[in-house]
Amino acid sequence: MTRPLTAETIEGLFDIASRAPSAHNTQPWLPRLLEITEAGARIRVRTDAERTLPVSDEHGADLGMSLGCWVEACTIAAAEEGLRLCELTVTGERHDVTITFLLTPAGSEPAGDAAPPADGAGPSDAPDPSDAPDPSDAEVSAGFAVAEVLTRQIDRGRLRRDTAAVEAAVAEYAALRPQAILDRTAHGEVHRQEPDDRISGIVIAQVPEAIWVKAARYAQSAPFEPREAFDETVRWLRLDDRDPRYQEDGLTAETLRLPRRTGRLAARLLGGDEAPDGARDRLRAILVTASAWSTMLPTFITRRAPDRLALAIEARHPSEVSAQRWVLLGRELMRLWLVFARHGLRVSVESQLKDVQLPAAMLADVLRRTAPARDGGKPVYQPFTAFSVGRSTGSVPRSPRLR
Repeated sequence: MTRPLTAETIEGLFDIASRAPSAHNTQPWLPRLLEITEAGARIRVRTDAERTLPVSDEHGADLGMSLGCWVEACTIAAAEEGLRLCELTVTGERHDVTITFLLTPAGSEPAGDAAPPADGAGPSDAPDPSDAPDPSDAEVSAGFAVAEVLTRQIDRGRLRRDTAAVEAAVAEYAALRPQAILDRTAHGEVHRQEPDDRISGIVIAQVPEAIWVKAARYAQSAPFEPREAFDETVRWLRLDDRDPRYQEDGLTAETLRLPRRTGRLAARLLGGDEAPDGARDRLRAILVTASAWSTMLPTFITRRAPDRLALAIEARHPSEVSAQRWVLLGRELMRLWLVFARHGLRVSVESQLKDVQLPAAMLADVLRRTAPARDGGKPVYQPFTAFSVGRSTGSVPRSPRLR
């Protein structure tokens, strides 16, 4: 660095990191600068309990990956300031996670002492050494620019298929990792997996359109059942552009591609104490019924649909995955999406496909049937994200942010 490390510099990094994606745009991070010493800046990121999704994200997977995306965005911003991230630790579990790390000048060596544990952390919270970041981690992050973080967007509109660009992007992402973390790319190319790889076996697979459409139908009721899940989803909908929160967080009518009048009408129907008596319950019942009937309709597919991708790891259940690993997976997901953006591609996330048991099993079956055999049989995969990827067909509205 050519200038002193200051609190203002760190606040600037926090502002950039706030552009990271998060489930329902909840922005569940509470970053804080703990101290600045000769070694660098010690940062702590805690979970904002008011911004978690305990019903739809029972095991904290989306929370951990959201925090991981934040860490990755902060790391990229720090690299442009001549800083690198080291001594990353993740403690806690599910919806109570704390991350600490040190930002140190890129040319210096860390002191070598372990980062202090988070407040209240005990021996049982010690991170698994097998989940520790590898030495090349900072170099991978340094390959991206702040401008890429700031311009990356989710597009919930219509995406145009460009399989060649998707293949090129996946190949570029695979090249970021010389130890080959991928078992295969979206179109079946097999990579060697190192047995000691820190995120052991991320798998990217293309999902056939017929299976995707069928899985999506079974997942349609996810935001509406049980009632607690419906209420949790509604809490993060920002459908009325006159709502002060519209410019702060959540899923806005604009990003959901709803016309202004439609958004305002929906907001009235869903509006808590101000809603007409029973209106919310009636609307929920209609949505649940419509979702149930849709599963009985024929499956129509189109060649114009964008590529459908699912990412998975070897695990039998999300409860087996540590908070540390979810954070690391979030960092990898952020990198992949940034690579897609380099190729002019955007994604539309379909979280319900991995959150609902039957659609998740359908995705896992695609992965299992095409996976290379190993000693002891085929591996068992747990999808951790599913999304469409293609080229935007129009302007893309930006999601609001608190900072």
